[in-house]
Amino acid sequence: TFRIVEWGLFSVCIVIFSTTAVMLTPFVELYTQSVTDVNYIRPLFALAMTLVAMMNSMRLPYQLLTEAAGHFKQTRNGSILEVVLNILVSLVMLYFFGIIGVIIGTFAASVVRTTQFAVHAMKHILHLPVVALLKSYGLAMVTFLLIVGLFRIFPIPMGLSIVSWVLYAALVFVVSTAITGVVGLIFHKEQLFGLKPYLLKKK
Repeated sequence: TFRIVEWGLFSVCIVIFSTTAVMLTPFVELYTQSVTDVNYIRPLFALAMTLVAMMNSMRLPYQLLTEAAGHFKQTRNGSILEVVLNILVSLVMLYFFGIIGVIIGTFAASVVRTTQFAVHAMKHILHLPVVALLKSYGLAMVTFLLIVGLFRIFPIPMGLSIVSWVLYAALVFVVSTAITGVVGLIFHKEQLFGLKPYLLKKK
């Protein structure tokens, strides 16, 4: 049941955040089209922010499971490490990359904390092999980057109106859903077949 929930949440995250990553820069361009004092069109910054939000969302099933099991003490050090790592990496990266460096630090800290929650849940609560975790995360990230990369090859035009932005966002959402669905059919058959008993019960 947990693997089904994990796959479902990851799929939703891929669709939502890949759509966000593709459409965020055109939205900022539309929102700030009358502003000329600062260049707000920062595609790399938008992608980095989206990755941080996606990583924080993908930790939820493991974090909730760990909290439900009452394993607060066992994962406490990871919380401290996340804060320290966020500050240190952000300061170093800020020197080299500016504001994007802060996002790199936040992303690095988020990856470490999410990995701690996930590994702890797999080993000490679910008793599942960690390799299953690597497969889930690897496929999620590859699928996300595949969708974003596709729209780098066929980019969304700039200078959109509100209506055209909404239409393009709907198109990206549909494409993201289709690609994520195909990946699920190929690599997550176990979870898909696992849904069958639940669907039959409802009927």
